[in-house]
Amino acid sequence: MTVLNGSFILPTWMNNTLELSLDLFHSRLGNQQFNHYPMKLPSCGICDFLDNLQMSYEKQVAELENLPAIGECPFSPRSVIMRDFAFPQEVVSQVMPRGLWKALVTARLEGKVVVQYYFLVKGYDDF
Repeated sequence: MTVLNGSFILPTWMNNTLELSLDLFHSRLGNQQFNHYPMKLPSCGICDFLDNLQMSYEKQVAELENLPAIGECPFSPRSVIMRDFAFPQEVVSQVMPRGLWKALVTARLEGKVVVQYYFLVKGYDDF
């Protein structure tokens, strides 16, 4: 099980000019020789991203504290808090191959990269 603890601190007013994207990479042998995985989610503004996240995964994100309300855009500065947030198993596709996965979350402001997060996850199929 993977859990997240911490906060996303947003120090200024946010609107859809901050664009988020997600790219997935897969290493079949787990040796960090990654191939760009063809599954891609479209880029969108942070308000649209958070609205979609809350509408699509309401049960999974209910434990996150201080998320902006659906439709609240722009939204005020805040800290979004995660306490022992377990990564929800039900959101992972059952057909994703085993191996090492890298998710790259990128935030762009006026086309310029301002934040990038990498998440590495090892996937098994022999439970």
